[in-house]
Amino acid sequence: MLDDTPVRARRRRFAPIRIKGPSTDYPRAGVEAAWQWLRPHAKSAMTHLALAFGNIGQLRALVDSLDADELSNLLRMNQPEQHTETVVFLLEKGADPHQTVLGRLNNLNMNVTPLWTAANLGNLELCRALIAHGANLELGTDSGESTLLCACFKASFEIVTLFVENGANVNLADSDGMTPLIATCYFTGKIDIALLLLSHGAIVEQTDLMGMRFALLEAARACYLEVCRLLVEEWAADVNQQTIDVTFLIEHGADLDHTDMEGYNSLMCAVKNRKTKMARHLVAIGANTNQIGIDGKSAHDLAEESGIAEMIDIFRAAAAQRENFDGQQNGH
Repeated sequence: MLDDTPVRARRRRFAPIRIKGPSTDYPRAGVEAAWQWLRPHAKSAMTHLALAFGNIGQLRALVDSLDADELSNLLRMNQPEQHTETVVFLLEKGADPHQTVLGRLNNLNMNVTPLWTAANLGNLELCRALIAHGANLELGTDSGESTLLCACFKASFEIVTLFVENGANVNLADSDGMTPLIATCYFTGKIDIALLLLSHGAIVEQTDLMGMRFALLEAARACYLEVCRLLVEEWAADVNQQTIDVTFLIEHGADLDHTDMEGYNSLMCAVKNRKTKMARHLVAIGANTNQIGIDGKSAHDLAEESGIAEMIDIFRAAAAQRENFDGQQNGH
């Protein structure tokens, strides 16, 4: 089956670091000695096997004697598999829904919660169950990535909707200042998710900690034209036709000339990244073609440097139109 996940979203790779169960290195002192050594661990071993295979019947028979810490440890061990029925069973028995497991995301080791893992796997049913058992929506990874931000990275509209409707903070950023809206505008370009976030108060001008990313700039960089239009215009749209039968009128008014720390506005970024269609659209809706970056270059300069005839024509036409307008004004 083809993977229709946006390319940028597929770049995020998470691999759980699996927790080993009881050791099977038996002593070499004969069968009887081995049994005497194994006996105290037998129940624990059987519990781990039942967990690994999602055998609820066997778990029910074994788990009643376990304390809360042991239950939470089982929940932690189950995270890589995320057997929904098993997780719900452990939660009902008192397992901590915030028990973290060590994993590897983009070559970095980090601890993640069960809800973050469920969102990363796109398991909507399990997300619902964890929320019902008190999982904190703002706890995701120890790098500060919330469950909502994870769902936005994975372009999962249903899970994003679930989190937002249950009170997730749409402006909560990770340790790099990445917000759900910025992630959506650059990594996936999903218009339905952007609409949902904006309708629940996402801040259009919020910038990351380095001052290099904000929603409009990232949409321009990635050439998501519809997202750019959404950010700079007034939209009347049904945010979620499947579950919310209501029309939202969203007024955003993103600043076309908002710049990053290098003095580049969205138009300059589009030109630098050779996004001709995006550049044409931004010029048409009034982006400042005279903005100068700290390198002393304007969007027109960048267009000339690109050598793309169609890109150059956009700015030459804009300059000619401006000269014609100025001439008419002076004539009056």
